[in-house]
Amino acid sequence: MKHIFFILFLSFLSVNTLFSQVNSNIPRIIDFSLKENKLLDDTISSKILEIPFLGFDFDFKSDPGVYNFFTKNGTNFILDLQAYKDHVDNAAYHLIDVNNSLLYYAFRHKKNVYSLGLSHRLFAETSLSSELVSLLVDGNYQYLNKTFILDESIYGHAVNYFSIFFGYAKKIQDKMSINSKFKLIKGVASLGMENQQSSFLFSDNFNTLDNPISSEFYSDASYFINSNYKPFSNLGFAVDLFLDYDYNERFSFYTKTSDLGFIVWQENEYISQGHYSFDGLDYQLDTTLSYAFNNLKDDLDTFFSGDSVYTNKLRILPFEVNLGINYSFNDGSHQINTNYSVQKLYKKLLHTVQISYLRYFADYNFAIIPSYSINKFNYTNFSIALNKKWKNRFCTSFYIENIFAFLPVKANGNNIGFGWELYLLF
Repeated sequence: MKHIFFILFLSFLSVNTLFSQVNSNIPRIIDFSLKENKLLDDTISSKILEIPFLGFDFDFKSDPGVYNFFTKNGTNFILDLQAYKDHVDNAAYHLIDVNNSLLYYAFRHKKNVYSLGLSHRLFAETSLSSELVSLLVDGNYQYLNKTFILDESIYGHAVNYFSIFFGYAKKIQDKMSINSKFKLIKGVASLGMENQQSSFLFSDNFNTLDNPISSEFYSDASYFINSNYKPFSNLGFAVDLFLDYDYNERFSFYTKTSDLGFIVWQENEYISQGHYSFDGLDYQLDTTLSYAFNNLKDDLDTFFSGDSVYTNKLRILPFEVNLGINYSFNDGSHQINTNYSVQKLYKKLLHTVQISYLRYFADYNFAIIPSYSINKFNYTNFSIALNKKWKNRFCTSFYIENIFAFLPVKANGNNIGFGWELYLLF
């Protein structure tokens, strides 16, 4: 019996070794997000020019999902705040990530590929506790004579910056390739808010001679905003890195990092800690009403603005790290890719697992890539990417994430994403 298994094992190795080799001219799934890789294997073209301002990537994640509180009436979308509140569990979370490729150019010199360009990114996220959402939607009547506590689940952060990058890509001994970009970053705007343990108390005094409604506020929060907008302020550095290893003609392993870096922001930080009591306007007959409102405004400004601190703050960018395996069938026109990614958010990490399938039609220079991914926002995220090469010169790429969100059906999932690229090979 052992001899039979040994013979079968040798036969399997022989068949697998003698099977037709994968066509190296067919791009892998990971290559579609790395334009430099096209020049490493291309024997016809030596340069890439992306059409300026036409590279775009948009990603929006929401919990609860936008389909739970947006309804469509004809051509109009209606925001249902009550439905929004009803679908919030512990906290509501929203994230938007927009990447714009403003300029991109790459060229091959000998066996190396060099690239340069300009890109823009806007990243913002916010988290609201279920209690705060209920207060904003239903008002404070439900909390009369009760202490309303705001905890650390309430925060927000937004960052806006441009990147000038210089790239280098090279194949090493036909088994390994490296693709890197070094980015000089100019921060445009950064702001954020964090709450620690603030509280409100709304009291009714209907059976007394005091003001009918009084309030007490306890603040323990901070927020920051960049204070310098000059051309050479708020500078930083980041790197993109891609390493690929071809284990054999079928299996390849890779790791990829994006926007791994920082910006040193010149910002003002405000810390609000204290107590404020309000039981009506302090108004007397010999003063004007506007004077009373101005006093109230000054008190609120003092309470909520807190102490200001000017600082140079190093803040890590919302980077992403990927690990993946690519497997090619037969001549490479059928491929499977599995990818694990982790993205750094303001207060947490987002883990995503994705499996993709590529079908390449060599006669039409066309690839279709359906995929399925799962993370804490989505359990039914089906996406599709399309890539077409026109007469070996003009390339277009387009993708839609969570395709059910764009269909006239009640979709599941809590995110929307889409993007495109247009570039020339010459």
